[in-house]
Amino acid sequence: MLGKAAFGASQAVRAFATVSDVRWATVVTIVWARLDGLVYVSAILDRADREYIGLNVSQRNDAREADWALDHALIRRFGAELYRSLAKPYGLPQECILPHTHEQNGVA
Repeated sequence: MLGKAAFGASQAVRAFATVSDVRWATVVTIVWARLDGLVYVSAILDRADREYIGLNVSQRNDAREADWALDHALIRRFGAELYRSLAKPYGLPQECILPHTHEQNGVA
């Protein structure tokens, strides 16, 4: 069907939110860094106010990076205590992960 949109008009309108914290989106961008080469920026975007609320920068692009960006967004938006209380019934522990640097990974 040439010229037809993948979504109907009603579905396209529902993709946007008018109130914050109703609909979030994941955005992944590839950026060239002079020292590290290609890096992936995984971000969580609030669809209502288009604010980036979660962010992760890594040389990999897999599910862990998107999960870390979501964790960052939830903690930033709702606080660590509420995040822990919501995650506990699902068996999701909160981990304290240090920043990933070459020195910490043993790479010189």
